[in-house]
Amino acid sequence: MAITFSLKGLGGTKAGAFHVDEIIHWDDKLIMGLVEADVVRGIRKATLEVERDAKALIRERGAEVHTVSAGEGVREPSLPGHPPHQVTGSLFRDVSHEFRNDGLTGVVGTDLPHGRWLEFGTSKMMARPWLRPALSGVMSRAETFFGNSKF
Repeated sequence: MAITFSLKGLGGTKAGAFHVDEIIHWDDKLIMGLVEADVVRGIRKATLEVERDAKALIRERGAEVHTVSAGEGVREPSLPGHPPHQVTGSLFRDVSHEFRNDGLTGVVGTDLPHGRWLEFGTSKMMARPWLRPALSGVMSRAETFFGNSKF
């Protein structure tokens, strides 16, 4: 099979017939490497933004309700359904990220039990989600993290 085309801008017009396999060279490994690199960059950016947004949601301190005898203030808790107010700062400090599966998986969260309790609630406490809203916000703009490859 022959394809006829013309090349312009090379000091005139040249026409010629070439076989398809002479013109098209598909390098699977190169293309997959470029695609994977783009995906890893996108996942990295999205993961870091989820962590940043989650920390922003739990950074707000509740209003001081009253002061106890030791001089420490008792802070007003957040309303159920709203992100938790920062009281001690331990949750804020413990939120972190990691990458797994050669960068194809991003993980954001905390190992502190009260992080899960706040996120999902307990039998005695309504949920005060902070991680899912951060993820949802980032996912709404996820397309901006991918597809910017230079190939």
